[in-house]
Amino acid sequence: MDLDNLPITERFVRASGPGGQNVNKVSSAVELRLDVAKAPLSDGVKLRLRVLAGRRLSADDVLLIDSREYRTQAQNREAARARLSE
Repeated sequence: MDLDNLPITERFVRASGPGGQNVNKVSSAVELRLDVAKAPLSDGVKLRLRVLAGRRLSADDVLLIDSREYRTQAQNREAARARLSE
């Protein structure tokens, strides 16, 4: 799936857990948001996305994917985008 054409916003936040002092200073976790209603996807794909999203889909039809498994923004960003693509 080509993610460049989708209405995606990303927000970088501080991750919790191990990581030493770095975890308190650097916003390495990413919250990726996709506005499903505005996405240029077919109705069938949107329906499947809504069914699979479960509780990650907000009442205003925004899908939230969170990634905080890595220590860097770039790795977490790639992980979140890969999950959306799947």
